[in-house]
Amino acid sequence: METSIYLAKLIGPVLAMVGLSVLMHPKHYIKMVDNFTKDHLGTYLGSLMPLIIGLAIVLAHNVWVSDWRVIITVFGWLGLIKGIRLFLLPNKMGEFKKICSPTVFIVFGVIYILLGGYLSWMGYN
Repeated sequence: METSIYLAKLIGPVLAMVGLSVLMHPKHYIKMVDNFTKDHLGTYLGSLMPLIIGLAIVLAHNVWVSDWRVIITVFGWLGLIKGIRLFLLPNKMGEFKKICSPTVFIVFGVIYILLGGYLSWMGYN
């Protein structure tokens, strides 16, 4: 449980801040995705970061229970899968660009704020 609380305190505020930033500047994030798809280093880093973070979470917190802690586990597995997928299929990052619009980023921003707020609540409460 201590690991769950620690990760909730770490991931929750970060997700909330990213969500808030996305809501405030969706066009900035669209440009960022565009730049990542054109830049090999951006694609590499965009693959490496979720791979490392996802693997770290899975190794420290592979907890499959029917409460809030499973959110952290799912978040870790999704990051790990995303990182692996982008490393093996780097050209697929361009497909994400096709669905990028301010509306998509606003939806993701709201989801990140809600998840981040919930994890922060569970971690700091």
